[in-house]
Amino acid sequence: MIEVFLSLKVALRALRVNKLRSSLTMLGIIIGIASVIVMIAIGSGANQLVAEQIASIGSNLILIIPGTTTSGGLRAGAGSVPTLTYDDVRAIGNECPAVALVAPTVRGTAQVVYGNMNWSTLLGAVASISLIVGGIGIMNIMLVSVTERTREIGIRMAIGAKQRDILLQFLTEAVTITIVGGIAGMVIGVGVAAAVSRLFSWPTLISSEAIAVAFLFSAGVGVFFGFYPARRAAGLDPIEALRYE
Repeated sequence: MIEVFLSLKVALRALRVNKLRSSLTMLGIIIGIASVIVMIAIGSGANQLVAEQIASIGSNLILIIPGTTTSGGLRAGAGSVPTLTYDDVRAIGNECPAVALVAPTVRGTAQVVYGNMNWSTLLGAVASISLIVGGIGIMNIMLVSVTERTREIGIRMAIGAKQRDILLQFLTEAVTITIVGGIAGMVIGVGVAAAVSRLFSWPTLISSEAIAVAFLFSAGVGVFFGFYPARRAAGLDPIEALRYE
């Protein structure tokens, strides 16, 4: 536990020393996590709205909604293709004595599509690409950091630091960058979701599960993309590292 605390302290110091570089490195993580938060918030809000509408209908009402289509990679859902006629309405009223009243309705559905992608595909693509680009950026920056601090690594090894200590230090730095970027992304994502709800009168719902998913995503990106630089730092030869200029 003490080793983890010391590694975290060194990681935070490294972030403060290279503020601009750290901020640019976090940018991809921030955009990716914010996109994940917005996507989950909009989807959860829509589900909650549908559930509330269904609950307000009552328990003695039956809806018959036939027909469905698929367009642009998105299933439009029941009711997108009308297959019932007014004759069917009269037949239900005449042949079903348990039914007190029958009323036909006309409904329609639509989706926002750009090219061959709908809104959820767009947000998902932005989140995925941003996280991958951010992860690659973290890997590159950590490799640069390993090169810049080769002599420091050699000194630590010379005074007794083991490979796992060096591995833990650099892995903690990578995870710290992604977690800080993830927290910033969460804040921005919540703000964007609130703006969407206010500007477009669309319900959004930020759940604790969404925050947990975003946090785990950011930490996972740090571990995955930070492991190779950390492993490389831990594998340096102490003598060669001390000779490095």
